Amino acid sequence: MKKIARKISLLTASLIVSSVSMAGGIKFEHLDYEEALTKAGHEGKSIFIDVYASWCGPCKYMSRDVFTESSVGEFFNKNFISIKIDGETEEGNALMLEYGMDAYPTMIFLSANGQELKRIVGAVEAEELLKNGNIALNPETDPVFKARETFEASNKTKEDHNALISVLLSEGHASLEDECIAYFKKFQDLNLENESEFVVFYFTVNDVDHPLMEEFIQKSSEQDPDLFTDKMVAVLENALEEAQEKEDITILENAAKKMYPALSEIIDGLGTEEEFLNELRDLY
Repeated sequence: MKKIARKISLLTASLIVSSVSMAGGIKFEHLDYEEALTKAGHEGKSIFIDVYASWCGPCKYMSRDVFTESSVGEFFNKNFISIKIDGETEEGNALMLEYGMDAYPTMIFLSANGQELKRIVGAVEAEELLKNGNIALNPETDPVFKARETFEASNKTKEDHNALISVLLSEGHASLEDECIAYFKKFQDLNLENESEFVVFYFTVNDVDHPLMEEFIQKSSEQDPDLFTDKMVAVLENALEEAQEKEDITILENAAKKMYPALSEIIDGLGTEEEFLNELRDLY
């Protein structure tokens, strides 16, 4: 049954590629990642990779309605070696891990040596796809490229780091988390009222006993409910991992008790504190 499913999946991918090519859109080549790098090097082109999943609706939309447009095909066929990779295959999993991808579709632009130039997460219209393709070819027009140039030429003060993080945040850039981690190693006295430093906190602090976390929990009513809940989940996961490593369930229980009052105000049907604790104990 698995072999049949695999054959159907490959056939579906093949039909998608064929339909795109026949429509005069992007000509996706039957190459793997390494072969695409080699060909791009020989032809002096960059690489465009559509990382998809066979069940993904937005992926199908891109293949059916965007990649098939003649203007898109003309631009991409001239400038890129384009390939499709199923993110749920062994090759796809390795690629997603290497470039930190976690959503479908993710469309990534690479240089011939594998350096990331630009990425798009989620379905977009042809105009946006072409815009990002142009940025990949001309990185000096990219806000992130400009921000990094400015940062590298600066004294790398706290304000300089803040300015870079602000641009990475506005552009939804993949390097945002890494930059936040680097920032926190250098500047640990964060002001949660500052947007950039709040983002740094969000990506770096998961210890329920940290003073910044205590401040965050105390001001739960001022936070976006979804954002607050997501952060509390990260804190609980951190506490669960530590409790399991140290074989001490009280670490998880204490974390849960500290956040329960705030969570109970946000999440309907959370139950009593003891019911909440029992659910967490089951995870331990």
